[in-house]
Amino acid sequence: MSSITIHHPAPVASVPIDGVDVLLGGVIYILPPCSLATLKRHTKGIDAMQRSSFDFSEASVDTILNLVFEALRRNYPDITPEFVAEHLGLDMVMETFQAAMDVSGLMRKSKAAATSKEAAQEGGTLGESTGTASPPTL
Repeated sequence: MSSITIHHPAPVASVPIDGVDVLLGGVIYILPPCSLATLKRHTKGIDAMQRSSFDFSEASVDTILNLVFEALRRNYPDITPEFVAEHLGLDMVMETFQAAMDVSGLMRKSKAAATSKEAAQEGGTLGESTGTASPPTL
C-alpha cells in the first residue's frame, strides 16, 4: 500500500499567496493564480488554446506546464519545471490549468465556501434549523 504525505511544504514567503490545493508527488501545494507577467509571457499560447479545443499538442502542453510552474513558483521559488512536468498527472491537467488561470478567484471562493460548510456541518452553528417545528408555548 502506498503512502501519501499530506502536508504543505513551507513557502518561502511568511504568508503564501492564496490559491487552490494541488497534489504533486504526494505533497499538497498551494497553487496561486498566475501573475500578470506570466499571462503576458504566454498570451499567444493561451489564445491558441482558447481558439481550439485542447488537443494535448506540444504547444498546449508547454503552455499549461509553463503557466502552472510559474504560478507555483510564486509560493515555492525553488520548485522546478521538471518537477511539475513529472508530477502533474493527466487526470489533473485541465483542473490545474484552470486553477492557475483563476483570475476572478472563483475556485478559491468555492474552496473557502466548501470549507465553511463542512465546518458548520461538523459543529453546527447557532440558530441553525433542525427542520422541525418547535412545539407551541403556553
